[in-house]
Amino acid sequence: MDIIKAAEQVYNSYLLWYKLDELSCDNGKKLSSVISEVIDKNNTEIELKLNNTQYTIQVNYNNKENGSYELTALASNVISEVKHVSEYSDEDIIALWASSKVSFEKIPSKKDSRGFATYVRDEVRQKDVKVGGLGKMVPFNLRFHNFYKVIEMLKIDNIPLRKKLRLANNAAPGSGKTGDIALLKLLAYFANIPCITLVPTDLLKKEMHDFDRKFLPDIVADAFALSLNDNNTEYATSTFEEAFNEKWCAVNNLYDERSENRPALICIDEARELTQKPKLLKNASKLSCHNAMVIFTATPDSLLNKSLGIKQQILLSPKEKVAFEIGRLPIIHHSKIKSSNIQEVSQTVNSSQNLAPVQVINLARDYINKVENTYVKLNKKGNMVEQLGTTRNVTGNVSQAFINDVSQLLDSQSYKVGIIAAEEDQFDNIYDAIFSNSSLKEREEQSKRSLIRAVKELNLGLNDDRIELLIEENVNTQPVRNLLPSIKLCNIIDALNEYKKSSKIVTKDGIKTFIQDKYKITDSHETLNYNSQITDAIVELNGIRSEYSENVKRNYPADKKLHEYIFTTFPKIAAFCKQDVVVSQSVDKGISRLSIDEEGNSYQASYIVEDNTGNIKNMISMIKSGFVPYIISKELAVGFDSKKIDKAVVISTSSNSSVSDPMLLFQVMGRVGRSNRRGGSVFFDVFTTHDIYLDIENINALSGEEILAKLERGNQEYQRNRQSTVDLVAYDPLCHDNRITNGASRASPIAGWIGAVTNTITGVTNQLYFSLKNLIASSEHAQTHEVAQIQCDAADVSATLLLASVAAMKITGQKYIHTVDQASFSSETQANVWYITNDIIEKFEQALKNAAEKSGVTMTSLYFNPMSISSAIDNKIRNGQYSQVRDILYSAAKNVCTHSNQTEKFLDIIKGDITNIISNKTISNNSVASTAVKSIECLNNDKVPLSSINGIAVERIKGNLNNTLMYSGI
Repeated sequence: MDIIKAAEQVYNSYLLWYKLDELSCDNGKKLSSVISEVIDKNNTEIELKLNNTQYTIQVNYNNKENGSYELTALASNVISEVKHVSEYSDEDIIALWASSKVSFEKIPSKKDSRGFATYVRDEVRQKDVKVGGLGKMVPFNLRFHNFYKVIEMLKIDNIPLRKKLRLANNAAPGSGKTGDIALLKLLAYFANIPCITLVPTDLLKKEMHDFDRKFLPDIVADAFALSLNDNNTEYATSTFEEAFNEKWCAVNNLYDERSENRPALICIDEARELTQKPKLLKNASKLSCHNAMVIFTATPDSLLNKSLGIKQQILLSPKEKVAFEIGRLPIIHHSKIKSSNIQEVSQTVNSSQNLAPVQVINLARDYINKVENTYVKLNKKGNMVEQLGTTRNVTGNVSQAFINDVSQLLDSQSYKVGIIAAEEDQFDNIYDAIFSNSSLKEREEQSKRSLIRAVKELNLGLNDDRIELLIEENVNTQPVRNLLPSIKLCNIIDALNEYKKSSKIVTKDGIKTFIQDKYKITDSHETLNYNSQITDAIVELNGIRSEYSENVKRNYPADKKLHEYIFTTFPKIAAFCKQDVVVSQSVDKGISRLSIDEEGNSYQASYIVEDNTGNIKNMISMIKSGFVPYIISKELAVGFDSKKIDKAVVISTSSNSSVSDPMLLFQVMGRVGRSNRRGGSVFFDVFTTHDIYLDIENINALSGEEILAKLERGNQEYQRNRQSTVDLVAYDPLCHDNRITNGASRASPIAGWIGAVTNTITGVTNQLYFSLKNLIASSEHAQTHEVAQIQCDAADVSATLLLASVAAMKITGQKYIHTVDQASFSSETQANVWYITNDIIEKFEQALKNAAEKSGVTMTSLYFNPMSISSAIDNKIRNGQYSQVRDILYSAAKNVCTHSNQTEKFLDIIKGDITNIISNKTISNNSVASTAVKSIECLNNDKVPLSSINGIAVERIKGNLNNTLMYSGI
């Protein structure tokens, strides 16, 4: 089958299934309910009214014994081509229905056991394949937004498949990217294209099989469940290690350049983990040269995209997430500390020497102060205040009605589960800010005044004295540290209410199983018996006095009377809610648990480092489920998905800090508002002592493409301005061998590309760094220039070259990484090409600035991405086509300056500069490049005398490694 036709069939079949499941008639009834009622009456026709238009559906009972009823829509309209999911009207859906085979499946004995199914004609195997039906997971509209991008790429003319289908899907954990991968598998199956799906671990492979069984047609799920082996490389799901190492010969033999007449589709989940393993990345890069490839990462990665030849990206903005009903818009705030917020203290070294006052900046204190005084008016229907006022007058219970009014119309940042991304040197400041004993009464009064002002704006018909009295009696306005147990209790009550939705009787065994199945919380240790503690709390709360039953259903986090009653009546619940109220994670110390004692002070319960008993896994399940009020760690802030986190903050005291990376800011912002089903507001705050590289204030109004551009610019500025050495080791608390297993629905949720908070360092650099570091350290220990070894895989020359290219850049001071086909070029030639290309790009950037100044074009209106032309220049230089480099640069200049009145003058100036830039460029006799070549040759040797590394002094290598590795791009 033609691949475009196959893609459209996949799109249409799943879209129709999704739309039919969602469709409601004009009378408000779901389409599935209307059809079910008609089938119960054995009628053969159904009359539907959608948007005041009447439609007729015919029912065929030939397969009634199997619980399946074929449905035929009678409509004259025909859908000629696929459209974006947002453009389909009800009329379009009926037209699509009329041209498709659709059935309705129902089990008479089970009221809710019903569903639609559509059918796709498999032209290759000459059979109809059912999509959907009972027991299958209905997709949601984000799947179609992403797959529509694939269809657009496939429709590009005169480009082979291996070149046009090269896509990065930057899907955050928990956004359903496994569904995107499944649709690509189905596309390959119908188009008769080989398809291999690759994941980091065996656990993820199993989870992917389980998902496929719920989402794909059974026959397709079964095909992809087979292991990768010599007899099965057509459709398979495998791990990185298996495909790119253990069975690489078989994979490479099938999908090298000989496969270009029938390329495979390679889907790589959690692709950034490949950057931890240079050999595997090299093999993946080789595979990408001859096959179509789609990679899935949480955030964009220019180095990975370039290594794998990725051309297109998908990134959803906050507003697009809202449009697809997978998130809520955060309330965004950036606070750059002012001098009035700086506390001056004096330090005395000894009695004879006094130092001048030292400025101490406590961003965490400012953040907590904001949290304690932030009350947001919720967007509700216009007449809600009047309705609530009427209810209050009828019931006569002013306190209950007041709490009801406030809980539905006002939202506080104080009562939400939050995550804080910060460097470890800020942890103590954060602890102190959260658990501070200073001015408790004053802070409570300040919070109360903030709430009073917010309530007054609601116009509830109450005078000021009455409002103040009601707040005093009913609302918990204490400082943050005293609210932590209430936040935890609120989520325990949430679990009770969630369990009750199933209409099951509340029993200890039932709750215990529910907690384990839904939240993955167990009793991993006698001191971490979380499942039993939550179970006991829920069972006790289920028997609460009837006068509090409405409060439990409403579950307002600031319900003072309810919480005081529970903490007084159920001491075990009170003790549990004071336990593990703040959890932090650090690379060196593991996970730290902070609890509250009887006097209200914090104490450290313990560190969790080793995971022999599953303690870390259990703690992370507690965090993901919302049972930990505050989580502190930059790694945890980007390493897992939790729908219960409704506030997040980045605290940064240095513009060079890794938490200042625009990519990290964007990832942390993505931690909040993950569930559109939760009520209330979500908050994202940035507290810094400096300007930030990403304009977050306006980010809610941007599209995904606009955010991509801003992220790239911001990241380039961040990399240029960063002076200090960034973190070089990605740490995974669950996998001490650093085999990262990132993801939302897996055993190790905080694991993952934790070092990915900055794109400056990759796994490639890690390997080189530690090799050279060990080499230098051994030399210093011996105090002689003795022979040292750099371990290289003799059979892996290309990977060594890839490592050496990074070294060459570091030594020569160049900024851009160029991943090109190295097979037919010597190391000397390739190094010269890299050097010349980098030199041209640097001079071109300077020429752009000069031309802008001379022509009157503002620099802010120019945007140049050097990565966009580096590969093209590489190719021209390698092929000796120097004159064509001029055309590349001139075309880039025109793209840079497109909306200025001075464009013509700008281009006239730049034209002469371009001629000067490329003059006298050759790939020989370049001293700096020669140095890089010698570096590469030495690194290719198994044993290298330290004193012979191109005459480069040890101190010079050391100094270069200790500075920032400048890599321009996201």
